[in-house]
Amino acid sequence: MDGIRELKGVLEQGLGWHGARIDLLARLICALFQVKTVNLAQLATALSGRARLEAHYQRLQRFFRGFDLDDATLARLRVSLLPAEAGPWVLTLDRTPWQFGRVDINLLVLGIVWRGVTWPVLWTVLEKRGNSNTAERIASMERFLAVFGRERIAHLLADREFVGRAWLGYLQAQGIGFRLRIEQDTRIANAQGRPVPAWRLFCDLTPQTPRGAGPAPGVGPAAGGGRCEARPGR
Repeated sequence: MDGIRELKGVLEQGLGWHGARIDLLARLICALFQVKTVNLAQLATALSGRARLEAHYQRLQRFFRGFDLDDATLARLRVSLLPAEAGPWVLTLDRTPWQFGRVDINLLVLGIVWRGVTWPVLWTVLEKRGNSNTAERIASMERFLAVFGRERIAHLLADREFVGRAWLGYLQAQGIGFRLRIEQDTRIANAQGRPVPAWRLFCDLTPQTPRGAGPAPGVGPAAGGGRCEARPGR
């Protein structure tokens, strides 16, 4: 009962629903941990209270039939559980594919970094295999901006999948800074406007050192694309 009471306090703060609905959701979450299934008939057996089993089952049916848990509400609840709730936040955009039996599950996930771990906030089920496209990435970011706003974003981290002129142009237009992992052979214009491999532009930097903080001790700058002779390992 103490666990349910504590959970109700968290849910009331994050959702703002009336008491009866909060009470049932708290009991439902605790029941999920107990029976380890989403089958309503089995969940009903784990709900505490004096009501008959059939009454618990019907209450769960009404709970799921009566309203939708929209993305915005759930996103605010997830963020309210973070000690770093106020922001600004470092965001991550990643794709996580796996298989459930013969079913392919492919999620595009936007999250907040907290203590070195990504806290998922919003995600999109991609009805396909493989990489996301620009429209799907923009739609994901637009959902985030609609709920939390641009001012709460420090910058975005993403892997080498999340590149492309239109996508990066969108981030720049929105004023969202980004830190992207790229292939070392990616061609980037240097200070003279000549395309050179990315490793030549950044080989003078040590890990965690941003461009603009100065070169590493004893290493000359590579802005011109010609000072780094040794090719880094993969």
